[in-house]
Amino acid sequence: MGMAPLAFYLREAGVEVEAYDARFTEPLRSKLAEAGIEVLSEAHPKIEPDCVIHSSAIPAEASRVANWIEKKTPIYRRGEFLAKFLKRKRILGVVGSHGKTTTTGMLVWGLSQVGFPCSYLVGGRFENDELPPGKFVRNSWVVLEIDESDGTIEAFSPNATLALNCDWDHMDRYESRESLGKSFQELFIRTKESLILPRGQNLEHGCSEGIKAKLVEFDPVDDPAGYMESNRRAVIACGLALGTDLSGVDFSAFPGINRRQTVLYQSSQRSVVEDYAHHPTEIRAFLSERRLLLPDHLLKVVFQPHRYSRTKALAERFAEELSQSDDLHLMPTYGAFETFDAAGSVETVMGYLPPRL
Repeated sequence: MGMAPLAFYLREAGVEVEAYDARFTEPLRSKLAEAGIEVLSEAHPKIEPDCVIHSSAIPAEASRVANWIEKKTPIYRRGEFLAKFLKRKRILGVVGSHGKTTTTGMLVWGLSQVGFPCSYLVGGRFENDELPPGKFVRNSWVVLEIDESDGTIEAFSPNATLALNCDWDHMDRYESRESLGKSFQELFIRTKESLILPRGQNLEHGCSEGIKAKLVEFDPVDDPAGYMESNRRAVIACGLALGTDLSGVDFSAFPGINRRQTVLYQSSQRSVVEDYAHHPTEIRAFLSERRLLLPDHLLKVVFQPHRYSRTKALAERFAEELSQSDDLHLMPTYGAFETFDAAGSVETVMGYLPPRL
């Protein structure tokens, strides 16, 4: 959900915004309208726009984008526009293969608890809409996620960068973990003031001499089930980089981010939880946490792979992590904007599962 936070941010900054999505749902549609954003029922603005910003999920050759190119209206992908619009702002960017949205949300929420003013864009809705996903504050830091998946990471030169981890992903753009890591390292070199990294993971290995920013480290938790504690430690380290102390904040009160460990139903007999985990590392962390919280419960899992390229490259790892479940139900791969690839179908994952599943 990268576009809605941008709409909220721009509207609060005094920019007239019209928004269109073929699948706007509640309560987001109403929240946008309440914020003064014109929610369109079709992809035709009521006012001639100064520029058009589109999600990277919509390719430039799509008709709804190509029409504006023909009119010579400036067209930007979300990340390109943000880098340009925020060029004179102090940016703290959060990068990593996993945990960006939750950690960014936790940081923003923690800063609100100590009265530290900042603008922000979080790639998800806070549970119970405790905070809006995007906010503008004049003359302050801007906290946001920097997206590596579409290459727009190359447009950013943040004042501070938090890197959570590096795991091979977005196979349509990066041929290996090393090529993704290089993209992160180039961002580290462009970072101006503070670089916050997990101790012992050597994410900066090979580019240390080019880094000008001050290095701030946090200690990640080794146990996959301890990912929320790792996020908390990263957030406290970010606070230090921003010049504020977040160690006294009670992060157990953090409301969380929608679709991240979201409890849909809870009783003494049954717990139903939704999570956005779409990478084997994320599945391992999430299922390990559920086992730890409810060791006597059966673990029933419904999983839909996301993107053919990821499923094809990591099918065996998906099967390995999903094998933690006692009962597994698989849905067809959601291709997003990718064309069908049989090698990335859910049947490929099924071929690696143990017979009991």
